Amino acid sequence: MALAHPAFPQDLERHIFEIAALCRPRSISTLVLVAWRVKEWVEPLLYRTVVVGDVAFCFWESYPDGLKPDPWRALINRRTPAARLASVRNLQIDGTDLVGDEHLDNWPGTVALCPGLQNLWLSKVPFGSDVYALKNLLLRRLHCEDDGIFASFSPTHRFFSQLTHLEISHIKEPPILGIWLDRLSLLPQLSHFSFTGTGLLHICKHLLQACSLLSVLVHLHNWRPYPSALWDYFQDTRFVNLKIDSGEEWMRGIHTGMDYWKRAEILIEQRRSGEIEVSQYWCD
Repeated sequence: MALAHPAFPQDLERHIFEIAALCRPRSISTLVLVAWRVKEWVEPLLYRTVVVGDVAFCFWESYPDGLKPDPWRALINRRTPAARLASVRNLQIDGTDLVGDEHLDNWPGTVALCPGLQNLWLSKVPFGSDVYALKNLLLRRLHCEDDGIFASFSPTHRFFSQLTHLEISHIKEPPILGIWLDRLSLLPQLSHFSFTGTGLLHICKHLLQACSLLSVLVHLHNWRPYPSALWDYFQDTRFVNLKIDSGEEWMRGIHTGMDYWKRAEILIEQRRSGEIEVSQYWCD
């Protein structure tokens, strides 16, 4: 008896299986048994999002038990197949509990082995001379804990050429207006910028004026919003004040599309349309 052809066109069939795999990565170990073509389609999706470090979010319950955060550390080492590294699109490295860990050594060198990486989130990792190994990456989103990345790459470097979302926290040096205006205004695709602390707060007005492509400027905080007396300073509807956990928001955005960037965009649109008061520049 001849084997029946697939009921759907192959492009549509692939799309269906990819949606199922992305919605629940735990199912991939079962999906790969359907057929060889399905295995080729969905197995790389298992390595689409990688977390290195002791991070525990509710989203990990959707992953196979053997691929939760701690075992994922093994993904970026010298024994990792190139095909898996090429599948990585989202990478979070939290060095809080990895000090002295071999997986943190030369982290730029291992990250550079992920040619398709688009979204990089870094916490508690050092920026040294080896960061230049990242020069060939074309990131779209970047989170880092200080402005050391600008010490290695000028704003016009290829590294920043596709970057649309930039989050910087724990800026070490006192902000100098001219330097920050040059940095951000020269990033060719930057549309979303966020920061923590109060260091850049008083130059936001200048940043919004200088960065014509900037559509969202978010101040991230863990305390109550600033008093309404400061509203005269923040009249630009692109400025938003949010209280969030940045690391968890990163994972939420990957899985649901509703991260703090999206919430900020919604708030901006509500202010512009008159759905809420223009003076409401914050949300929890």
